[in-house]
Amino acid sequence: FSSFHFHFVCFISVSFLSFFISFSFLFVLIPLLFHFLFLILSLSLCFIFVLFLFIFPSIFLLSFLFLFLFPLIFSPTSLSCLSFLFLFLCFLLLFIIFASSILISSFISL
Repeated sequence: FSSFHFHFVCFISVSFLSFFISFSFLFVLIPLLFHFLFLILSLSLCFIFVLFLFIFPSIFLLSFLFLFLFPLIFSPTSLSCLSFLFLFLCFLLLFIIFASSILISSFISL
């Protein structure tokens, strides 16, 4: 086993390792980073949506269309779209509970 073979094997292994690290960074870490950034953006948009929903209920349909179409257009992964839709449905359920409690309390006060 000569020195040339040893250096050649070291060169091949280091280049393979660097290729593997760059490949994993390019195809695993960057989409994961975009996924988390999109998740933070969708959480902030859901918070803004809930604020607008409680303050201005007349724009409910417009904000629903915006929040439903936004992840379909800009989503880096389908998992982001599903998590965004799940968050939206949770906030919609909270709004329904909040609105029904207001209606029940107004009927009780009558």
